[in-house]
Amino acid sequence: MKSKFTFTLPNNKTLDIKKYIEPLRISENDVVIVCGTLIENIGNEFSDIDVYIITEHYRTSNNIDISSYFRVISTNKEIIKEKSEEDILLVHLPVEETGVKIDIEFKKFNDIDKLSDTLNEYYHYAINNHILLTKEMSERNLSFIHRIHNGICIHNEERLTSLKNKLNQNIFNYYLYRLNASDYADLLDIIGAWRKGELERCFDLARENLIKQMLAYVCLIGNTDYKRKWILTRIKQFKVQKILADNFCELFLVSDNKTLKEYIIDTLDCVDEIYYLSSIFFRDNVNTAFPSAESVIAWLKTERNKVTKPYEIMEIEYRARAYLVENNWSTKELLDRVYE
Repeated sequence: MKSKFTFTLPNNKTLDIKKYIEPLRISENDVVIVCGTLIENIGNEFSDIDVYIITEHYRTSNNIDISSYFRVISTNKEIIKEKSEEDILLVHLPVEETGVKIDIEFKKFNDIDKLSDTLNEYYHYAINNHILLTKEMSERNLSFIHRIHNGICIHNEERLTSLKNKLNQNIFNYYLYRLNASDYADLLDIIGAWRKGELERCFDLARENLIKQMLAYVCLIGNTDYKRKWILTRIKQFKVQKILADNFCELFLVSDNKTLKEYIIDTLDCVDEIYYLSSIFFRDNVNTAFPSAESVIAWLKTERNKVTKPYEIMEIEYRARAYLVENNWSTKELLDRVYE
């Protein structure tokens, strides 16, 4: 029977995590999870394995032997090479005869409580404000929340379940969606470059916006990974509608011989299709962690009645695209619209 500490690497070698973490003095109340793309079955021979040890107190080199470790980093982000009172944050361990490195990170339970408070605060702001979200977490925290929901627990499953509940996955999905979805400033950058005739720059902005909006959508339907580098993998994993997925991949790879203008317009059309599928999600959704399309549209209409300037009006109308199943205009029309 395979041990829960044993993992098979892409080169078919087996890796026993236990021998790497034993010197770190795991206590009964600690939680240990093994994470990363290899654990999610999407990694390669050079992917790292990430191990989180969630504990009450950091270790120091005075109470554990660090002599066999490749690199040890303190909470002050300094390398520790000898006995010290400095708290240990990270341990780096290359795995013999492979391209794999094990990264072990310590986290304290009270840090998780603070992170939970932050996530809930940002979520409640987002759920009550549907135009702009500027409350951003660090990439380290975004990565940790993704991994805690996608890793394998090798010690203290019961307490890990409690931590997952504190960092609710549905709440995190909506927060990630809002971090990326229908950013009006991105659209204005595209329109500005288009009208100035800077088509190469407009091409770049349009492609990046396309990727950002697809990332928002896959987060909406279940993805918890904020990283764009895995977008093609996540599209397959979460079974994005084939027509949209194929269109996106063609534009992502720039595989059709289009003019710059044709390409830019096609990206905006593809983004509109992403918004359409988002509106279907919100229309049919029954999960209370997500707002209903009806409630968002009502909120946006209230805001629309408060403004008179073309910029403010269009920002609200653009945000509404992701919630309205029926739209009587397309985003590409804004490229040459004249504001009176």
